Amino acid sequence: MNSSPPILPIKILPILRPRPRANLVSPLLLEHAAEYMQERFNALIYSDQLFSVHIEAMCEKKINAVVFGGWARDRINELVNSANSISNDIDMVASGEHSVVDVLGEDAIPTVFGGCGRRESTIYFDAWDLPNTYHIKRHSLDLKFETLPLTADYTFNSVIFKPAQFFGKPSIFEIGAYSAIQDKIVEFQANEVILPTIQASRAINLSVKLNFELSHTVKSFIREVCENKISLDEVLLGLERYCSSNLIAIAKAKLMNTLR
Repeated sequence: MNSSPPILPIKILPILRPRPRANLVSPLLLEHAAEYMQERFNALIYSDQLFSVHIEAMCEKKINAVVFGGWARDRINELVNSANSISNDIDMVASGEHSVVDVLGEDAIPTVFGGCGRRESTIYFDAWDLPNTYHIKRHSLDLKFETLPLTADYTFNSVIFKPAQFFGKPSIFEIGAYSAIQDKIVEFQANEVILPTIQASRAINLSVKLNFELSHTVKSFIREVCENKISLDEVLLGLERYCSSNLIAIAKAKLMNTLR
């Protein structure tokens, strides 16, 4: 059933806000990155038995799926910045006659965005069906995988990876992710920020985790979100909940510095 998207708190960003550069990435560079991602994806399947079972089940049901956002971002960050990027989760968006939610099983945890997630052997696996992508549903966007980068929260997440398991040959499609990772900048991609207090915490967390700088727009957004004590306390709670224990103090200091 293709129901309406849930009503969630949303903050609208200025349409004419400054945008980071988005250099054209050479096809050869993208091909090299896709091959690297495929190697890492294969390694994850090999090392994580539960994840392997679910990928195999998706293939058997002829469900195509792409990796969207953070996991692909971390692999590009490893290539571009020689970073040691640890991915705690992987997001996949699926399309086919069967729902990916059915593949993950009844014990998977439903999400507010119409998908579900579950702890695999080594990584947390989030998955949802392409038509249930929040911004695609909200704005009736084209139902194709290449639309996904337009809906990304941050520019460095505006990338999809098509694994060979589903498409025969690995490939990457991105719209500014490579440049944002090269520039080490945390910048918004979409014009609408869903769950503002969570995203304020997340922006700080990602900035500290990746050692990236916050853009002018993101700094202004955080200041506006934290303009009252209730919201500030929620953002601080988000840092305690989502940051690695060794980064919480650094993240809180960065937040306070951003609010000055």
